[in-house]
Amino acid sequence: MSLIQVSSLNNVKTYDLAGGARLPQFAADRAKVGAKRGLHARPGAQGSTRHVEVLQDLDFPGACQRARFSADGEYFMATGCYPPQLRIYELRQLSMKVKRHIDAELVQFQILSDDYRKVALLRADRTVELHAQYGVHFKTRIPSFGRDLQYEPATCDLLCAGAGPEVWRLNLAEGRFREPLSTGCAAVNVLARSSAHGMLAVGGEDGVVECLDPRAPARLGLADCGAALPDGALGG
Repeated sequence: MSLIQVSSLNNVKTYDLAGGARLPQFAADRAKVGAKRGLHARPGAQGSTRHVEVLQDLDFPGACQRARFSADGEYFMATGCYPPQLRIYELRQLSMKVKRHIDAELVQFQILSDDYRKVALLRADRTVELHAQYGVHFKTRIPSFGRDLQYEPATCDLLCAGAGPEVWRLNLAEGRFREPLSTGCAAVNVLARSSAHGMLAVGGEDGVVECLDPRAPARLGLADCGAALPDGALGG
């Protein structure tokens, strides 16, 4: 049985393809409210629905390299190329809040505040940029080409590692470099910091993982992960 409404005038039939049973306006509004509430319902719970929200303008001309959420969960940041740029999205509005173009390719970035107001960017030309709400606040350079970036909120130290055995510490409260942390790696590829006790893990390009305490120069431990890999897995 067809649900298409058909009307006839002077022996000419007209088919209403948009017709049929329709919900009254108050029922349609109630269905929309129920769909939004279904986002927070337990999976499989009665009344829960599958709902997808699209973040507008989330694309880059070339590629997206890094992405992070702010600590308060209100903002999403991503870096990409080409040209190099940082994009900040406000999740409540599902839209882009600001787009900032950078002078060189971005390697890594860290969010320094709970929201979008303070960000540190590590560029491929050994430059570290500090951004505030209004834009670029300060620029400086590190002695070696950087590969990773971490932030220690307890001491306000921005930790930079790269093509060298040192982990450079830029103190943002005093505005100067502190004595770097020394590692046994020929070069450092990645940094990881524990939010529980502040221990710093350093991953070297030779497959060695070292654990450091930023408050003391002594090394806490070492794991030679490269020794368990077959020959040539680390590029010789």
